[in-house]
Formats: sequence, C-alpha cells, structure tokens
Amino acid sequence: MSSLEPRFNYHVGGSVPPASQTYVRRQADDNLLQGLLAGEFCYVFNARQMGKSSLRVQVMARLREAGVIPGALDLTAIGTQQVNVEQWYGAIAAILSKQFQLKTNLRPWWRDRLELPPSARLGEFIEEVLLAETQQPVVILIDEIDSILALKFATDDFFALIRSCYNRRADNPDYCRLSFALFGVATPGELIADKNRTPFNIGRGIALQGFKRQEATPLVEGLATTFSQPMAALEHILYWTGGQPFLMQKLCQLLLILYQEKPYLRQIKAQETQTFIDTCVQEKILHHWEAQDEPEHLKTIRDRLLYDEKRVGELLSLYRQVWRSEQSPSEAPSIAAMESPTQTELILSGIVEKRDGYLRVKNPIYYQVFNRDWVDEQLNRLRPYASLLNAWIESDYQDESRLLRGKALQEALNWTQQKGLGDLDYRYLSASQDLEQRDIQEKLERARLEEAEARLEIERQSVRRQRRLLAGLTVALVGAIALGMGTFRAYQQAAVSEVKAMMAASEGSFASNQQLDALIQALQARENYQQLQFIPPGVSQDLDRQTQESLQRALYGNHQFHRLQAHSELSLGLDFSADGQFFATSSIDQTAKIWRRDGTLLHTLPHTSTVQSIKFSPDSQFLAVATFEGTIYIWSVDGTLEKTLKDHRAEVGEVAWSPDGRQLVSVGRDVKVRLWSVEDGELLQVLEGHETFSRTVDFHPQGHQFASLSVDGTLKIWGTDGQLLQSFDEVDAPGLAIAYSPDGEVIVAGYADHQVRLWHPERGLLKTLTHHEAEVTTVAFSPDGQRFASAGVDRELKIWSRQGTLLNQLKGHDSHLRRVAFSPEGTEVGSIGEDGMLNRWQVGNPFRQVLQGHGDVVWGADYLPQSSPLNPQLVTVSGLDVQLWDSQGERLNQWQQLNSRRFYSLAVHPQEPRLVAGTSGGEMIQVDLAAESTRSWQGDGVGIMALDYSPDGRWLVSGGVSFPLKVWTRDESGEYRLHRQLEGHQDQVWALRFSPDGSYFVSGSLDGVIKIWELGLDPDGGRSGFEATPRVTIDSQQGAIWGIAVSPDHQQIATTTRDGWLTIWNRQGEAVTQVNLAQDQGLTRLDWSRDGRWLAVGRVDGKIDLYTPEGEFVISLVGHASEVLTLGFSPDGQGLVSGGQDSVAIHWDLESILSVDLMEAGCDRIRDYLQHSQERMGTEGLCERFF
Repeated sequence: MSSLEPRFNYHVGGSVPPASQTYVRRQADDNLLQGLLAGEFCYVFNARQMGKSSLRVQVMARLREAGVIPGALDLTAIGTQQVNVEQWYGAIAAILSKQFQLKTNLRPWWRDRLELPPSARLGEFIEEVLLAETQQPVVILIDEIDSILALKFATDDFFALIRSCYNRRADNPDYCRLSFALFGVATPGELIADKNRTPFNIGRGIALQGFKRQEATPLVEGLATTFSQPMAALEHILYWTGGQPFLMQKLCQLLLILYQEKPYLRQIKAQETQTFIDTCVQEKILHHWEAQDEPEHLKTIRDRLLYDEKRVGELLSLYRQVWRSEQSPSEAPSIAAMESPTQTELILSGIVEKRDGYLRVKNPIYYQVFNRDWVDEQLNRLRPYASLLNAWIESDYQDESRLLRGKALQEALNWTQQKGLGDLDYRYLSASQDLEQRDIQEKLERARLEEAEARLEIERQSVRRQRRLLAGLTVALVGAIALGMGTFRAYQQAAVSEVKAMMAASEGSFASNQQLDALIQALQARENYQQLQFIPPGVSQDLDRQTQESLQRALYGNHQFHRLQAHSELSLGLDFSADGQFFATSSIDQTAKIWRRDGTLLHTLPHTSTVQSIKFSPDSQFLAVATFEGTIYIWSVDGTLEKTLKDHRAEVGEVAWSPDGRQLVSVGRDVKVRLWSVEDGELLQVLEGHETFSRTVDFHPQGHQFASLSVDGTLKIWGTDGQLLQSFDEVDAPGLAIAYSPDGEVIVAGYADHQVRLWHPERGLLKTLTHHEAEVTTVAFSPDGQRFASAGVDRELKIWSRQGTLLNQLKGHDSHLRRVAFSPEGTEVGSIGEDGMLNRWQVGNPFRQVLQGHGDVVWGADYLPQSSPLNPQLVTVSGLDVQLWDSQGERLNQWQQLNSRRFYSLAVHPQEPRLVAGTSGGEMIQVDLAAESTRSWQGDGVGIMALDYSPDGRWLVSGGVSFPLKVWTRDESGEYRLHRQLEGHQDQVWALRFSPDGSYFVSGSLDGVIKIWELGLDPDGGRSGFEATPRVTIDSQQGAIWGIAVSPDHQQIATTTRDGWLTIWNRQGEAVTQVNLAQDQGLTRLDWSRDGRWLAVGRVDGKIDLYTPEGEFVISLVGHASEVLTLGFSPDGQGLVSGGQDSVAIHWDLESILSVDLMEAGCDRIRDYLQHSQERMGTEGLCERFF
C-alpha cells in the first residue's frame, strides 16, 4: 500500500497538530480564543469527532502566543474503572503540576493535607501552588469531560470547585487570572447530578459547527493535483459530508488514494468531478461500511445510538421521523428542534443537527448508512412485538388482527416500563389497549345478550312444561312455581353481575384518565341498578351504595364532557367563535372545519396544503386560515371564501386578529412579521427583527400592539405602526406559543424547554412555571383573565391561575397536544391532539377544588376561623411545606420546610391569623400569616404528630413520638414557653382535640388508649391550667387511635381507629355508639361540623364518609387515591377540606354535593355528547328521562 500513499496527507483521526496545513480554522476558534483571553469560563460540547481536541490544541498554541499559560487535562488519561476518588483528584493535581511545571514537591504537599476532602485539597492546590507560582493568566483546558459520567463515585464536587473558582474572583483577584475550558460530549445539565445543588450554570458555550465552504479552503491544496477544479470538488465533498470534520478529512484522503489506484487517470476534468467523488463514496465508505470504517467513525455513531438500552427505542424512533421527513427534498422538514432530552441525546450522537429550527440528518452519508432499513432492523431486535407492529404499519394501521391482546399486551406493557419508546410504539400499544377495551365491552354485551336469551329460553321451556303437565294441575302448579323461582334467581344474578361489571369498567376508565368513559359507565351502572326489581334487600343496599360511590367518583372527578374525532390525521388548530356558536379545527389533511358548539359539523373548508392555524374574527363572522404553502385565507362562517392574502415565502405559523377585526398579523418561516388590512387585503407592514422564524403571534386586547415569539426564544413587542417597542431575549429555548391576558398586562408563553413563562409587555419576565415534562406547544388565556391553560408533548392540559398557581391537570389525550382554546364564557376549554381527537373540558368543578402543588404527603389542612381577617382562606401542611390558599384554589403563600425536617402536624389559632406546625425533628414552627413571618422553638426531641389550640388560644398542646404531652402558653413577647408536661400515655400520641368550651381536651395513642384531661378554673372563671392526671382513661381495645372529634355541645367524643372502629363516647368514657365501618381497610381522621349535623370520617382506602351523630350513613366523598390523613370542616359547615397520602388536598363543596341529584347532574354534564356524538355505541337510551 505504500506505493499508493498520496504525496499530500490529510489528517484522519486524532488531534490535528498546530502547524498542520490541513487544519481548518472555524468561527469557534476565534470565539473560544476571545472568550478565554477575556477571562471567561468556556465550554465546547458537541458530538464526537467534530474537532474538539484539535480545537483545544490550536487554541493552546494561540494562547501561548498571547502570553497566556495554558495547561491541558485529558481526563481519559486518568481512567474510570480502577480508580478511586483519592487517586482521581491526586492524578489531576499531578497532571496540572507537570503541565504548568510547578516547583512545589506535590507528594509531601498532598500528604500534609489528607484531613481535607479531595476536592478541597485540589482547591487549595490551585490557590496556594498554581496561582502562587504563576504571574500570567492561566487557562486549564479539560478534554473528554464526559468520561466523568462513567466514574463510580460522585463528581459533583469537582464541578462545584470549578464554579467556586469563578465565584472567588470577587474575593481574591488572583482568581481573575484563572479560566477553564471544558470539551466533551455532554450538556451543562449533566455535569452536576444532585438536583438539590446549584447547577453548573457558569461559562460561555462555544458553538462548534461543521466546515463551511469559505472556511474549508485549506483542504483545497491537496485536491489541486487530482481535480482540474478543486473548489468544485470541495463543494461536492461538502455536500456528501455536510462539513463534518472527520468525514471531510477522510473523504479527501480517500479521493487521493482512489486517484492513485487508477493510474490511467490524469487530472480529473470538471464534468467528471462529481461522478469520481460519488464513486469514491460508494466504494470506500458506503459499500460494506462496517468493514471499511477505519478509523472508526460510523461505528462510533452507531454505538452512541444503541448503548443505552432504556433509551434506544426513543432515540431510534425520533431519528426515524427525522429521516423520513427528508425522503422528499421538495417538502419542508417536520421535526422542530426543541430542547428535549431525547433530541439533545440524538444531536450528541452526531447523526443529526439543528438547522433552520428543525432537526436534519447531518449529511447524505449518514442518511444512506443509517437508513430506514437499518433503523427498522435495530427496532425489530429491540421490540418483542416487531413483526406484528410492521404488519400493522403495512396495513396502513387498519389490520386489528396485528394488535396485541391479553397476556401478550400485558407483557409488552410491562416491557415498556423501563424503555424509552417512540410515538409509533405508543400509538401501537394505545391501539392495542383500545382494542382490548372494546373486546371487553363486546364480551360484556355478548354475556348480557346470552343471559337474556337464556332467560327467554328458560321461560319458553317453562311454558312448554306447563302445557305438558296441564293434566296434573297440582303437580304442574308446584313445578311452575319452582321453575319460575329458579328462573328469577338466574335473572337476578345476571342483572347484578351486569351492574358490577359496569362499575368495574368505570373504575378502570377513571384510573386510566378516561373521564368521559368513566362517567358514562357509572351512569349506566346506576341507571341499570335503579331499574332492578325484587332484588334481596341486602344485595340491593350494597348495590345502591356501590353504584352511588362509583357515580360520585366519576362525577366529582370529571371535567371531560365531550369528545369527537375532528380529523383522521395530525391536527394543528382549534378556536372558539366569540359569540359561542361555533368552534373550528384544522389538520395536515389540508382542511379546516367549522362545527356547531354541540359537535355538529357544518362546513369542511378545502385547501391545497396543511392548515397550520385558524382564528375566528372578533365578530365571529370570519375565519382566518394560515397554511403551510404560505397563503392566508379568509372564510365566512357560512363556508364562503372571501379573501386570499399572499406575500409569505414559506409556511405561515400563526395569525391573529386585531380587536376591531380590521387588521390581521401573521408570522412564519421566512422570519418576517406581516400586518394586513383585512378589508382590502393590503399588506400594511413587513417587520424585520427576528433572527429566526416565529411560530406564534398575538394581538394586544386594546389593539395598539402585538407580540411575536421566535424559535430562538426572543419575544418582541411591536406597535401597529411597525415600531419595535420591546425585545426580550433572555430565554435560550425555542418559543412555541404566546397569548395576551384580556387586560394586556400579562403575556403567557410556552417553550421547548418544558417551561411556561409569564411576561409583562414592558417590564419583562415575571415568573417561570416548571410543571410540564415536555415541550409546551400551546397556551391560552380565559376570557376573564383569571386563568390560563397550557399543553404540549406531555399530553397533559394544565389550568393555572393568573398568578401561576397550578389549579388542575387534565389527562386523557393519547397524543401530543397541539392547541387549546377557551370558550367565550370561560367555563369550557377545548384541546386537540395530533391524532385529531378533540376533547372538551369543564374548567371548574361544582363539587370540589383540588389544591395542586404539594410535593409530599398532606398531613394537615384546616380553615382559618371566621374571626380571622384572612377568612375564608385555608391552610395545608405537607411534609415539605405550609401553604395558604384562597377559596378559589389560588395559592397565596408558601413556607418551605426548615433544616430538612418534615412537617407532620398543624394547629390553626382559633382567633388570630397564625398557625403552628410540628416537625419530624421535634421543632414547632409558628407562622404569622398576616405578617408573613415565622419563628421556631424546640418542642421535643422527636416527631410531633398532633397539635391543638384551646378555643381561647391561650393553650397549645403537643403530642407525638415521645409519650408525654406538653402544654405551651404564649407570653407577651410572642414566645412560647412550656407550661406543663402531662404523663400517662404509654405509646405515641397521634390525635388531640380540645372541647369547644375549653373545659377539657382528649388525647389518643397508638395502643388504643384515650385520655380526657380537665382544665381547672380561675377565681374569675378562666381556665387556670391542667390537672396532672387525666380525669378519664379509656382502654378502647379497638386498635390505634388516629382521629378524635368533640361535639359542638362538648358532651360527646368521637374516635376512629386503624382497625375500622367509629365510636362515640360520653364525657364519662362510656361508649354511646360504636360500629366497625371498615374492617378490611381502617379509618383515619375525623371532624365534627360546627353545627353538629355531620361527622366526617376519613378512610385508608381514600374515601370520606359523612355520618349523622347517630351513626347513620349519609354519603361518601370519593376523590383521594389513598388514605386520608387530615379533615376539617369550614366554619359555616358548607365546606370540608381533606388531605392525604396521595399528596393532594381537596376542598369539598358540601352544599352542592348534598343538594344534587347525581344521575341528573351526570346526564346534564354529557348531554351534547349523548345527543350528537358519532361514537354513541352502547349508550342508546341512557339518560333519556332527563332530556
């Protein structure tokens, strides 16, 4: 092969030496040098073999020329397998000592400081040795930074040390001479794993792009002897490689070798250049690529894609979408670039890049090597259901025989738990689940029909027997009676089984977030039960309660009241008309549709390309339609095309009407913002200012300005005269959606980094909200401006208060959400997914308000007293925080846990706006709600599980893990001091309650013992203190006491136990009423309403039962997913707040709940669906008596 070696050699693999004639200097070279000379911390993070190490070598040479001392630290040289934390930090110090030629003897210096942690030792080394022995600027360049991720010990301290070097510049000027540059295949977010620590958020990212034509000219010299027009050859090399540095050098070298392998050739003519290069690519790279991939490059990409078994499915599925979007060069790409973990990992693999706001395969070589067949082969190896999935795809997703069922489906779902899958997998599994659900429903229907037929057959047989036995009247009569009774028993069993099957189906639908299905099935179960006759009383009583609870669960938790399949293909648009009569949808099927509000289709409006966005005019007479081809159409609501607006050179992302309906603003891929006159179709303004294209735009409600948001995250505010009023560019993530509040004071925006941000049009960023788990693609404000909605790729619709409190999370879509819109009255919000399914949701719930945002178990919840200036607010205590809420579910304030102690108990002052919370470490935290201040004291050495104030607020009693009770009183300075310690309990105390008159309090412990403690009287009639021993001790023998309540007349005491006992005692300790309500589940907390009408009892299974004081059951409140841990009635008795193990607090509207007819309310909720839906199978006749 030596005779075939070309005279000019390109550098293939490894770092390019500083003096190499083939080194290509890029913009990153200058940016990195300038940043380091300015003292900035810099990082260059990109895929492998993009020239990072060569860049480091080059910039080190240029730094030396500028008088800076550089030192290289290659972390792979230390190793990752057989190294511990001491060796690793010591090796770093040794390498730095050698690189900077330091005089200090490192070994004894290092040993003298063994009492310090290794990271602190390295920090002292940098300050006391490195900076002390150097006078010039110093730059430490750390290569292969991603190798740290493979170490077996935590390295967060290492990056924290680098950050501290930056932060110490303010205290020690020597640190101003020190800079770092990091190189590797990583993201800044990966560097510090502990999410409780400050992220690695310093430094300047240096973008390292592939070679550009004007940059790559150093490579031309080697091509000049081979090609008559070397620049033309370079351009075709750039086409094949996309400027990828390793491939550029390799292909240039292969061309020289191939040229020498064909000695009959002379200099290649211009017309032969492309053919010669194409041949080389085919023969030397693409043909049997795995065998020819030396040095390895394509295998490196392959291995990066396949190394993480948990994510490979998700990566390959995303790449398959990107690859498929480039099959037709004439069509625009469709996978928008977003800051998602999957896209970031795919980019770091090197196979794709961000280009013009979209993900694109980096070059044709990758496109041909990693083609659809290769991807499908890898996915087939990965998926246990690959052959069935492929057959389903080949049938255009129609052949249901290829879907999974039964055990195979369950095994596939179990297999997916630890796998990151793509949309195609989820679509297939979702279709399989839908089919299985239909199969179950059909089996139930068949069983019902078979039972009915069996009953009919039995009756026919009965008639035949009666005729045959007519001669023996007595015998025939007895036989007929017996047969009738048997037939009737069979009928009863079948009817009861059918009702139970419907209840089970409802519970399953509710658990899987199919709210509409759950409500329909619960209504069917309840209606079928009400039609049953002659059912035994015991069975009937059980069914009555069970169907009622099933309907309560479905109705109390319901927001989804309608759905329809608006389009059969990916849907993009949704809007309601201002008069409330219509809504419109749009899709990639090249149509927009106008619907009546009840779901009746009125008009289908045809177009010649994808319909991106739709907006009704303010007067509800017209619909503006933005299309992928760049044209805007104006339709009247009767389906007549009125105007066509043309000037965009590419797709139009969104349009928005001015409030008076006279103007229209549009944005799109050609970067410009356009303002139109609707009346004559005239283009009024073409506004330039965005550097990348905008997806979204909205008009100010007063019409004097509008806002646009681009994919580089820049938010711009424009005047209608074309003047740029504001530009906010602090967000480094693609912006995907914006909406003004009706008063124009707030702009809500959704971004690809999973964040929702609130902006003021003049002052800038107000708040960042972080509850979404994927890209936020759509936002909308309610007409009253008090709420807004957001949704996106995580398939969840979230409802927020204007201030940013999460009010509700609505789940039920099976695909990514593309658009949300509020109805004009604000009581309804619609959402449409990529699968074309439109869901309509009720914004509020008349029965309950879920208080969102608790990150841990809710241990305490109570209302503020009527005398409090903050009434009717309420407070909740979770393990992590104390939160203050208003009656609408808006979080007003929040106090986080202190000293990592968890909150376990709560007592609200009966007269003042303050509370006390007890913690797991025995601390007691007083929160002054009015002054928004806190103070704490040590109440015990272990957890405080129970607290209560006396009615006059003078006394506070605490109990918990330590057995004695403690009585506290508050002095004039506001400090609490220990008044007395009460001995007597022999186990943990988890329940305390004062009597309403303050004459005694009751305590209960986990050993089942209840104690009643009396308070003495002052001469003036006040309560002077506590007796040292309890007046009454009750050994209930009923299990752990978890709940205590005292009747308003203070004559009765109610307790609940974990063994399921509800007992009402008199003051003498005698049981008046006792009943075991939940033997198999257990009871938790309870409370007595202020008017004495109700006892609320919490259960381990998450239900809350309402009883009369006589023990008569009233109703169950079904809403918590697991055990209820706190209950409290509102002062007026119309509300109840609960909290539990599911980290949720719920405010229940008892007035609405106790006055409603469940069947009538449920039927009214889904009236439009039942009367106009196309998917009414199985619901015929349901609710007809209410319509």
